Amino acid sequence: MLKQVMNMMNINKFNWRAKTKLLPLMLTINFLAGCVASQQVQRPSPSYEVADNQKIDTKNYNVLFISVDDLNDWVGVLGGHPNASTPNIDRLANRGMLFTNAHTASPVCNSSRAAVMTGLLPSTTGIYRNGVPSKPVVNKNVTISEVYKNNGFYTAGSGKLLHLFNYKKGAWDDVKKRFPDAIADKREVYSVGGEFNIHPLKNNLENETMDARTVSWVIDKLQQPHDKPFFIAAGIYRPHVLWRVPQRFYAEFPEENIVIPSTIENDLDDVGSIGMAWALQGKDQVKDDKADSLENSAHSNIKRAGHWQLGMQAYLASIKHADTQVGRLLDALDTTGLTEKTIIVLWSDHGWHLGEKNHWRKSTLWEESTRVPLIVSVPGLTKANSRSNKAVSLIDIFPTLLELAGFDKPEKIQGESLVPLLTDPNYNRKMPAITEYYRGNVAIRDDRYRYILYANGEEELYDHKNDPNEWHNIAKESKLAEIKGGLREWVPKNFAAEGKGNKH
Repeated sequence: MLKQVMNMMNINKFNWRAKTKLLPLMLTINFLAGCVASQQVQRPSPSYEVADNQKIDTKNYNVLFISVDDLNDWVGVLGGHPNASTPNIDRLANRGMLFTNAHTASPVCNSSRAAVMTGLLPSTTGIYRNGVPSKPVVNKNVTISEVYKNNGFYTAGSGKLLHLFNYKKGAWDDVKKRFPDAIADKREVYSVGGEFNIHPLKNNLENETMDARTVSWVIDKLQQPHDKPFFIAAGIYRPHVLWRVPQRFYAEFPEENIVIPSTIENDLDDVGSIGMAWALQGKDQVKDDKADSLENSAHSNIKRAGHWQLGMQAYLASIKHADTQVGRLLDALDTTGLTEKTIIVLWSDHGWHLGEKNHWRKSTLWEESTRVPLIVSVPGLTKANSRSNKAVSLIDIFPTLLELAGFDKPEKIQGESLVPLLTDPNYNRKMPAITEYYRGNVAIRDDRYRYILYANGEEELYDHKNDPNEWHNIAKESKLAEIKGGLREWVPKNFAAEGKGNKH
C-alpha cells in the first residue's frame, strides 16, 4: 500500500526534505488502509460441533438461494396433497433440514419478498400487500445479497426474488432480471371457470420457458470459475399463474385421478366479515372486486363449471415444472465440486388455496395461504433427512445466513436465527410465526395454534392438533382465553403507515 501511494504521488520527483515531510502522512494512510482491509476479511468464524467432537467452520460457505413463487405445501415431503410430485425438492429436503411448520410474513408476493430480503415485518416497513412500492423500503434497508457483496462474496441473481423482478442497485455483481416466456398457441388456451386461463405449451418449448431460461443463466454462473465464495440466487416463477408449462407436465396428472381437497359446506359460517370478504374475492388481492355471496365466488364459479380438478391439474403441472428446474440447479451444483461447501436455501413466498375454505388464490391469513416449504441444507452441520416441526418464519432466513457467515446482524433485523434448530430440531424456540396482510390484520402461528386478529377486532383461533383443516373457529371458547391471550402478545404493538400504491 505504501509503495502504491508513493507511486501515485510520483514521490521520486520530490527532494528528500519533501519526502520526509510526506512520510508520516503516507504511513498513516497505509495503517488506515490495513485496518479497513482487516475489517473486510477478518470476521468471526462460526464454529459448530458435529459428530465425533469435530467442528466445522461455515464462514466462507457459498450460498445457493432458491425462491419458488406461489408454492404451497403441495410438496412430497410436506404431504400437502397426495397427487403432488416433487422428487427434486424432496431430494434437497433429504440433504438437510425441512421446516414442516414454516410460514410467510405476508400472503402475497410483494410484502412477503420484501420481508424475506430485509428481515423486516410488514408492520415495520409498511409493505402489507401488492401494489405498494417496495423499492423505497428495500433501498433504505440492507438486503441479504448486499451483505454478502459488501463482505467480498460474488453475488448473482436471476428471476423473481423481489416483486416485479426488481433488483437493488449495488447489491449484485451480475443480474438478469427476467427472461421472456414461451407462448402457448391461442387455440390451446382454455379457462378454469372463468377465473383462470390455462396455457399448456408444446413440449418442444420446454427449454424456452421463463424458468428454464432463468435456471440456465444461474447454472452458467454456478459453473464459472470462482476465486471467492458466492451468493447466487434463482427466482423460479411457477406455479404462479399463468400456468404456462409444457404439456408433458399436464399429462403426468390425469384430471380424473386428482383428489379434491376435503372441505365442508359451512366452513365460513364462523368467520368474520374481513375473512369472509377475502375468501369470496375474485381477482387477486382486489378488495373492491369481491363476490357479494358464496354463490358468486370464484370457488362456486369453478365448481359450477366442473373445473375444480382442471385447475388443480394446472397447478400440479406447474409445480412439477418448477421442481424440474430445482433438480437442474442441484445437478449443476454437484458438477462443480462445491456442494460440500455450499449452503442451499429453498423457500416459497406464500401458499395458495385451491378450494380450501371456499377460496382460490392466496391473500388470506389461513394455513393454506401462509404455510410454505422452507429447506436449509448446510453441509457438515445439518443431518440428512432432518425435520423440525417448530413454527418458523421466512424472515428467519436472513439472520440465519448472517450467523452462518459470521456477519454482523443489522440492528433492525426482526427474524430469529434458525441455526439452533439446524442442530437441534426440538430447540425450545419462543418466537412464533407472524403473518400480516393489509394494515392491522395479523395471524400468529405457534407449534399448535393459529390465532388471527383482524383490524376490526374480529378473531379466529384454530387448534391444529384437533382441527388441521381449520374448520372450527374456537376463539370464543372461554377455556382457551389464556392460550389466546398468550398468542395475542405477539401481535405487533405498532403498525407502520402503509406505503403509497394502488389498490392491487
